[in-house]
Amino acid sequence: MCDVLEQNYVLLVEIRSYLVKKGQSRYKGNVIVAKLQQAKIIFDKCCEIFLLLEKNKDINLTATIELYERIKQKYEEINKLCIAPVTVELGKMDFDLKVACSLIPVMDGIEATTKRLIDSVEMYAGMLDEPGKALLITFVLKSRLNENAKLRISSSYKNIQNLIDDLRKYLLPKKSYMAIQTQLHNIQQGSKSIEDYGSEVEKLFTELTITQAEGKSDAFAILKPINESFAIKRFSDGLRSSKLSTIISARGFSSLKDAIQAAKDENCTSFQPTGNILHASEHGQGSHNIRRSQGFQRGTLRGQYINNYSRGHYNRNNNFNRGQGFRGNFRGNYRSSFNSQRGSRGSRYFRNRGRGRNVLSVEQVNDNKSHSDKKENLETPNQFFRS
Repeated sequence: MCDVLEQNYVLLVEIRSYLVKKGQSRYKGNVIVAKLQQAKIIFDKCCEIFLLLEKNKDINLTATIELYERIKQKYEEINKLCIAPVTVELGKMDFDLKVACSLIPVMDGIEATTKRLIDSVEMYAGMLDEPGKALLITFVLKSRLNENAKLRISSSYKNIQNLIDDLRKYLLPKKSYMAIQTQLHNIQQGSKSIEDYGSEVEKLFTELTITQAEGKSDAFAILKPINESFAIKRFSDGLRSSKLSTIISARGFSSLKDAIQAAKDENCTSFQPTGNILHASEHGQGSHNIRRSQGFQRGTLRGQYINNYSRGHYNRNNNFNRGQGFRGNFRGNYRSSFNSQRGSRGSRYFRNRGRGRNVLSVEQVNDNKSHSDKKENLETPNQFFRS
């Protein structure tokens, strides 16, 4: 009879191993019921055999008792494996008025506030038990809605999900996806910064996708990559800088956020501060711009022809005007205008190319002297005839 106990023990070990291999799938169907019933039959037989052996005084009960304890242990393990786990809902709490007041905003007529109210109600409802959900419905209907919203929805709800559905249906404005798509198609950066321009494109992209999906998760998953590619193209095409637009389009971004960030980075790296175009001459003199004509003394043109732009127009040695026919024309026209004055006092001023400040003064003294001599010669015969 001890051999029968050994065989039954082996059967119980096989049942336990089978249940362990099945894992969580053993709770499906009649697996647990069948195996538990089979194990109970085997254990009952073992109990009967042990009672018979206990009455027989000729058998060593020490080994029999040890074998019976092992059989009993395996049967208890099988019972534990056949008991289905009890699922306890965690995170459920009672309704708290302070939490509800701080979490759920009051409607103020702004669309963003209404969206936040609906999302907050949905989130808080998932944390409450059934009595708490009933209190939440009353709290929202009585204290969170304005008069206009109360007229649009029902005055009582039995289910929190019905309340959330009506809030979305009657309080959020229905937008036309065609109008949003047209706005996205015509958007331009204009005078806006890249960050503001990108935020506006991203907002239109989100509204377009949500409006077209109509709350369906499958449609949202399909429309999101399509609309995002369209938004990236419109973002790059609407940039104020054609160079930056070409760079963003050539990179082929698949994410709108990455395209906006790349545009901001590229704009920062390619920006070069403009220098002072009208900067002063190195020597601070205006004598290198044009040849001094009569009546102009050194320094009178300072500040007027001191910059490089003027030197490009009047200086024949400037690299800006080389090869454009300006040098020859300027020299010829400028000299021809003064050749007619050769022999006069003005021609001597023009032909003088000296850089010293004393040259003009010396010629002026000589001119004054010669002029006074001529005046004296003219006055002498006049005085003779007068006398």
